Amino acid sequence: MIHKVRTKDQFSRLLFVILILGSFLTSGIVVPAIAQEWQSVQILNSNSEAENIFNQGMKRYREGTVTGFRSAIQQWEEALRLWRVANNPQQEAVTRNFLCSVYGTLGEYPQAINCYNQLLILTETLQDQQT
Repeated sequence: MIHKVRTKDQFSRLLFVILILGSFLTSGIVVPAIAQEWQSVQILNSNSEAENIFNQGMKRYREGTVTGFRSAIQQWEEALRLWRVANNPQQEAVTRNFLCSVYGTLGEYPQAINCYNQLLILTETLQDQQT
């Protein structure tokens, strides 16, 4: 019985991620929406190396080119590593959200789905910590 619930829960998570990804892709406004969202992001640990790297990734992202997106991915992957080392899951979630969206924008759907699954696990962990 537990196995069935777990499998059903995993399927529900995957379906949720696919629906989110699909809504981004069909909206046609992924890039502007992310850019607008970033303007409201509050970096919690100012003057940190992770923040600087994240911001470098945002500059490359705003170029709106495939090369810029790929460079942003590299920057954000490094920022993720540093956020984890700094034990800052909130900023890790923000960074991962941008990373997932760019994978989707580039049409790298398996990476996007994997990324959204990791983001879902991270946000569930954050929610558990808040309750």
